[in-house]
Amino acid sequence: MSVQAIRDFAERRPAVFFLAVTALVSVPFILFPRIDVAFSALFFHDQTGFWGAAANPTLRLVRKSGEFVMVSIAVIALISLLYPLFIARSKYLPAPRNGLFLLTTLALGPGLLVNLFFKEVWGRARPREILEFGGDLPFSRAWEIVPYCDGNCSFVSGEGSSSIWMMAIVFLVPHVFRLPLALVVFAYVFVLSLNRIVFGGHFLSDVVLSWTITLTLISACYVFFYRGRVTEESVNTWFDRARGFLRAPLRLLGGKS
Repeated sequence: MSVQAIRDFAERRPAVFFLAVTALVSVPFILFPRIDVAFSALFFHDQTGFWGAAANPTLRLVRKSGEFVMVSIAVIALISLLYPLFIARSKYLPAPRNGLFLLTTLALGPGLLVNLFFKEVWGRARPREILEFGGDLPFSRAWEIVPYCDGNCSFVSGEGSSSIWMMAIVFLVPHVFRLPLALVVFAYVFVLSLNRIVFGGHFLSDVVLSWTITLTLISACYVFFYRGRVTEESVNTWFDRARGFLRAPLRLLGGKS
């Protein structure tokens, strides 16, 4: 299969494409699980532990920057829904459908699928908790459900998922800008996600699979919002009606519409 054929398939069936990528990248981590230990060992010292564990201000600033950017995108998306709901649509804000897409993917991907399902069910201990790095828990491979962690476990990475969620904005720009924007955003996502490995908080497979799983969910939502029955006109119409409904009590009380 040529590169162009793969690109065409990814464009036509993005969710299926990323699901296949998830399965493909899982294979080496399942067959050769010590890849995870070897990669984490690059950032571990016997005397000082993981690099990020020593309150490194630069690494902590990088982590905080990711939280700030993610929250900023979510807040703008939320405003794009609240503003037309109570006032009117604004050309300076994302369209309400785009805001719905961003908030839905955030809630279902990093929120529900990753943090409330994977991290609570799989029970994988974090690198800094396993025997190989001075902890007291056994190492387990990717996709292996084990009882080593009671909650907020290592598989998969929550911050890896929330950082790759930023790629959702790439789906919202014209095609000509998608590749350049995707490269810039992914470079930032890579730094944020690698930072979690440096802290000893996640294995390489935790991060990589959090990316592909989240992108699968984002792609499925993209098909629903932009290739299904959810049109921009229907969303705008709903917001216009909802705004009229919310303003009705004010009109009855003599307020201005």
